[in-house]
Amino acid sequence: MCGIVGFNSKNSAKIDAMLDSIKHRGPDGVGKFESDLFSMGHVRLSILDLSKNGDQPMYFENIVMVYNGEIYNFKEIRKELINYGYHFVSNTDSEVVLKAYHKWGIKAINKFIGMFAIAFYDKSNQTLTIIRDRTGIKPLYYFFNGNDFIFASELRPIMKFQNNLDISNDALNEFFCYGYISSNLSIFKDCYKLPAGHFGVFDLNQKSFKLEQYWSVLPFFDMPKFDMSEEKLIDNLEEVLVNAFTCTTVSDVPIGVFLSGGIDSSIVTAILQKHCGNVNTFTIGFNNEKYNEAEYAKSIAKFLKTNHHEEYLDISQAKSILKKFPDIYDEPFADSSGIPTVLVSEFAKKNGIKVVLSADGGDEIFCGYERYWNIHKIGKGMFKVPKILRKYIAYTMTSSKGYVLPLLAFSENLKHKYYQLKEILNCNEWLNFYELMVQT
Repeated sequence: MCGIVGFNSKNSAKIDAMLDSIKHRGPDGVGKFESDLFSMGHVRLSILDLSKNGDQPMYFENIVMVYNGEIYNFKEIRKELINYGYHFVSNTDSEVVLKAYHKWGIKAINKFIGMFAIAFYDKSNQTLTIIRDRTGIKPLYYFFNGNDFIFASELRPIMKFQNNLDISNDALNEFFCYGYISSNLSIFKDCYKLPAGHFGVFDLNQKSFKLEQYWSVLPFFDMPKFDMSEEKLIDNLEEVLVNAFTCTTVSDVPIGVFLSGGIDSSIVTAILQKHCGNVNTFTIGFNNEKYNEAEYAKSIAKFLKTNHHEEYLDISQAKSILKKFPDIYDEPFADSSGIPTVLVSEFAKKNGIKVVLSADGGDEIFCGYERYWNIHKIGKGMFKVPKILRKYIAYTMTSSKGYVLPLLAFSENLKHKYYQLKEILNCNEWLNFYELMVQT
């Protein structure tokens, strides 16, 4: 990963402080651009073309760019640009991104296959364009209070620029409901995540910001259903997975995989080992047998003949990592998987691995979590009950709360569940029902 920052003024001390706050994202280089109207900077983790030709910010004619990510099909785009007369001085995807934007403008995004957070400053019309990839793999935050516009890969640089940020009550409510802050919110007021599949344009002269969506998964659900056998669907899925996994291994440094021994990470490992070979796998184990999956991972690694590495997490390490959470995660995050994730990342780094693949997203795409099936089953039963009857029951819960709530006084959690049930009974839509059911 790399890191990017920028703001609509000139202040050398502040941009240096911002870049210093994210140097962990890019230990291989640091660069900055400064003008009277705008400043931007970059810290680099070298993956492609390890030479100085890959340093950022990158410049081409009127455009200055900072970029964090990887475009897997950059070689194909590069060939297309060469046919249009463009010349290249590096072997990086960064230079391809810059010149693709120069050629096609914002429509260049439609050509990019990968994960990215990009900022283009156009000196000719004094506009800044920030872009985030389709599913929001790469983080990108922005702050705008009507005067100052700041963007960064993390919240920490924004905190360096803007002192005394206020807490967002809406974000805090989301955290207590779900254990994380979703959507485009952040824990601070006036500070947001650029939504996945969106770009934003900030006009430096008008001091205005416009947000626009360029991609959404929703239209795909309206497409006709597949008219083919299950066997054919499985073959097609395997082809898609092979293409997706192998294209992510375009790198000038070694590749690793986080292997848990579950279906998702085992499939990633199997495909990469078969088509690329010499895969490094990393696993974190637990001394508590109830939670330990390291033996499964070891069996998979042995069968696939990977370069396997494992380390066990003990209580003292877990406590030590937990104390670092405010430095690791910019905003509140309550998922316990964050602790072993930090350890396995450090473990891979110690073994000289810069690029690691994981199987995140598999359960979301293929409904692997049991809660999807359980909530669907409960919902089907509930929505069979006539709406008027459900609303009447919810009404009686409201009218009788003076009698019921004293019985629940010994437990705030039971009170919460009581009110939650009332809201669930009033639900008319599946999405609202699901959101209520997953609340803590």
